[in-house]
Amino acid sequence: MNEYMEYLAKIIPEKDSLKLVKNEAEKYYKSHSLDDCFNMGIELYHSDNFQIQEVGIFLLGYSAHHNISALSFLKYC
Repeated sequence: MNEYMEYLAKIIPEKDSLKLVKNEAEKYYKSHSLDDCFNMGIELYHSDNFQIQEVGIFLLGYSAHHNISALSFLKYC
């Protein structure tokens, strides 16, 4: 999982880049299971980089329709 976070840190700038964040989250979602999206979303949410946290939020959102834990996390985070 850390490899993906390192990859994101290299390609996502510190400034706001929502389009890039959404594209990266969508690419991950399309190539991984919903459980992988949930787990990676939790991992990314704990990053110090706000942009990487946003990718995590998108991944949690993608998995929330099948995973009540993801929905609960989003509701209370």
